[in-house]
Amino acid sequence: MRDIEKVWNKLTPQEQAEVQRLLAAPLLPDLLRDSFLEQTTFINHPSKMKALLGTRRVGKSYTAGLYLLKTALERPNTSSVYIGLTRDQAKRIMWNDVLKTLLRKWSIEAKCNETELTITFSNGSILYVLGVDDSEAEKDKLLGKKYALAVIDEAASYTIDLEQLIYKVLKPACSDLGGTICLVGTPDDRKDTIFYELTRDLPVDPPQQVRRRGWEVFTWNTERNPHMREAWRETIAELKAANPLIEEEPFFQQHYLGRWVVDVSNKVYRYDPTRNAWDGLLPDYGWKPWNYVLGIDLGFNDATAFALLAYHENDGHTYIVRADKWRGLTISQAADKMREWMSQYPINYFIVDGANKQAVEEIVRHHGLPLQAADKHDKVSFIRIMNSGFLSSKIKVCSMTCLPLVDEYDKTIWNKRAMERGIYKEDLSFHPDCADAALYAYRYCYSYASQPLRPDEIARNDLEREKEELNKRFARQRDEKDFLLEGSEHLFF
Repeated sequence: MRDIEKVWNKLTPQEQAEVQRLLAAPLLPDLLRDSFLEQTTFINHPSKMKALLGTRRVGKSYTAGLYLLKTALERPNTSSVYIGLTRDQAKRIMWNDVLKTLLRKWSIEAKCNETELTITFSNGSILYVLGVDDSEAEKDKLLGKKYALAVIDEAASYTIDLEQLIYKVLKPACSDLGGTICLVGTPDDRKDTIFYELTRDLPVDPPQQVRRRGWEVFTWNTERNPHMREAWRETIAELKAANPLIEEEPFFQQHYLGRWVVDVSNKVYRYDPTRNAWDGLLPDYGWKPWNYVLGIDLGFNDATAFALLAYHENDGHTYIVRADKWRGLTISQAADKMREWMSQYPINYFIVDGANKQAVEEIVRHHGLPLQAADKHDKVSFIRIMNSGFLSSKIKVCSMTCLPLVDEYDKTIWNKRAMERGIYKEDLSFHPDCADAALYAYRYCYSYASQPLRPDEIARNDLEREKEELNKRFARQRDEKDFLLEGSEHLFF
């Protein structure tokens, strides 16, 4: 006791007050007591930017809930936020099933506001639950606050610009408190997000921990979760019994194997390299020329994109010869690009998105280019027509000269929430500029009206063409001779 008194007397008044405060503070519950190794490692890792990829039922949302409560209790008078896709989903997944369950389990004193979806703790900390993917009002609630922790759940499925949300909104909001940002999710159809770039080729079995782009990235599957392992195994066994080929299904590979694959039924365009690839050499049909159609999608912040298609009256296929795109082009630079392509290909038609009427009129009047406004009526129906061409192998694409287009065909998907309502519209978080340009041009390709020729017919046509050219040359020579004779008569007589 005397030793304690001696130590106490050596402390400054401020140090004594801090000791008294700590002694008076309630003991914090050991929230990670029942957690498994991977879960604990993820939560306790000191990195300020973390990502977690896992299969379904791996414990992602529960991990997020534990992390949020732990941060709120250990860091008094701070704010933390859970971000879901929509407010309803966030309330259903995190608010009801995780956070309120944990509060009851650990008898944590807190005030829950069901209207605002906020939890206020006795130590002054506040936890916000939001859904930002379809609500600007919810997104605005993120502004003007300082966060000790921000967790973005279902990080693979956002239609908003997730990278902008992270680096322009959350990163500054976390800087004052030295806060942490976490991305949590399962593979989805989208391949244009930062979450995909961070986790794209990482297996979930065995668990992984790597560092990418300043992020600490973790993966594991449901086998690592002892609370769900048996139920998980039973579910997989039932699925395989019902369908022995279930492992080939995209949803199974995404949700149960943690792989980044795209469900073909969700892809806007049915391009398949095994079916639609082409070496870039157009077939030879003798003297009859190919028809070239250039589709143009004008943009500045979004890219200006060109797609060059070719068709022939004697060939039943449409060939996508070349596609490319550039950001930040002025009107004059776009016109220069058109002339450059004209010098390389005998383009018959220039089909342009007429939404920017001023730009189109400028190119027509001042640059003398024969642009035609694209027919954009009923886009979804025409995408289906084009998909029939892909599925029947009637559309061929030269991947070597169409790399941006092929990439867009792989990444462009339908908006899932709209599809659930029976509405087909593109997921607007990704801009398929080259794909739009190719669609504009495809409407003006008439390969479906072609009349295929046999090789002997092509040879006969070439012979007839040569005869025709020969007859024309003889006719010109005869006319020239007659003209000279007439002139000589006037000269000598």
